[in-house]
Amino acid sequence: HHPPMLDDEVWRLKKIGKDGAFHKKLSFANINTVQDFLKLSVLDLDKLRQIIGMTDKMWDVTIKHARECNFGNELYTHRGPGYSYNE
Repeated sequence: HHPPMLDDEVWRLKKIGKDGAFHKKLSFANINTVQDFLKLSVLDLDKLRQIIGMTDKMWDVTIKHARECNFGNELYTHRGPGYSYNE
């Protein structure tokens, strides 16, 4: 399924099989859609990598596929602790 859509189930990403080990790990962490996957990849990439536990080669394929997602006209922002916006 190419490119993935934000609301696609996360198992549609390359290297994540439906009901497979990676899918189960992601589901347990409440990562159910491609959008959930991408959001955590921006907010805490190390945590996502720890959750999924893939080899570097598999990870590269999966994250590349996720980032090919069509974001449409949506813009997402995140403000973490210690960040401020100056106007």
